[in-house]
Amino acid sequence: MQFDKQFHGGRSTFALAGRKNKASRDSIHRAPERGRCRFGGWQLDRRNRRLTDPNRIPVALTKGEYALLIAFLDAPQRPLSREHLLQATRIHRDVFDRSIDVQVLRLRRKLETDRAPRVILTERGVGYVFALPVKAL
Repeated sequence: MQFDKQFHGGRSTFALAGRKNKASRDSIHRAPERGRCRFGGWQLDRRNRRLTDPNRIPVALTKGEYALLIAFLDAPQRPLSREHLLQATRIHRDVFDRSIDVQVLRLRRKLETDRAPRVILTERGVGYVFALPVKAL
């Protein structure tokens, strides 16, 4: 039995369908990058890279802090290893394992105030957990 192929611009229907499916899968995976999300009163607009606190005051983040926050928001309430976070925040190639601890400390200082609950928890022997649920807007 032979398949009757239709060709469009030198490509078979099967190849075009495969490309279309891949494009739709890619857009699903990229969709959160373009939107906004909310966690514990905070809001992050990923399109403009703008973080606002519960009082709607903008909070400045370094590139490393922003990359770390994105890694946490993409996997809320799940433990992330230092290695995973290093991969996610790789801005400089010569970063060390403990440098992620410093980045987490800096991000904690911006997200956690005296009245606010712990946002980033340490799990001994595992890594870190972003404790708040994240809602896409």
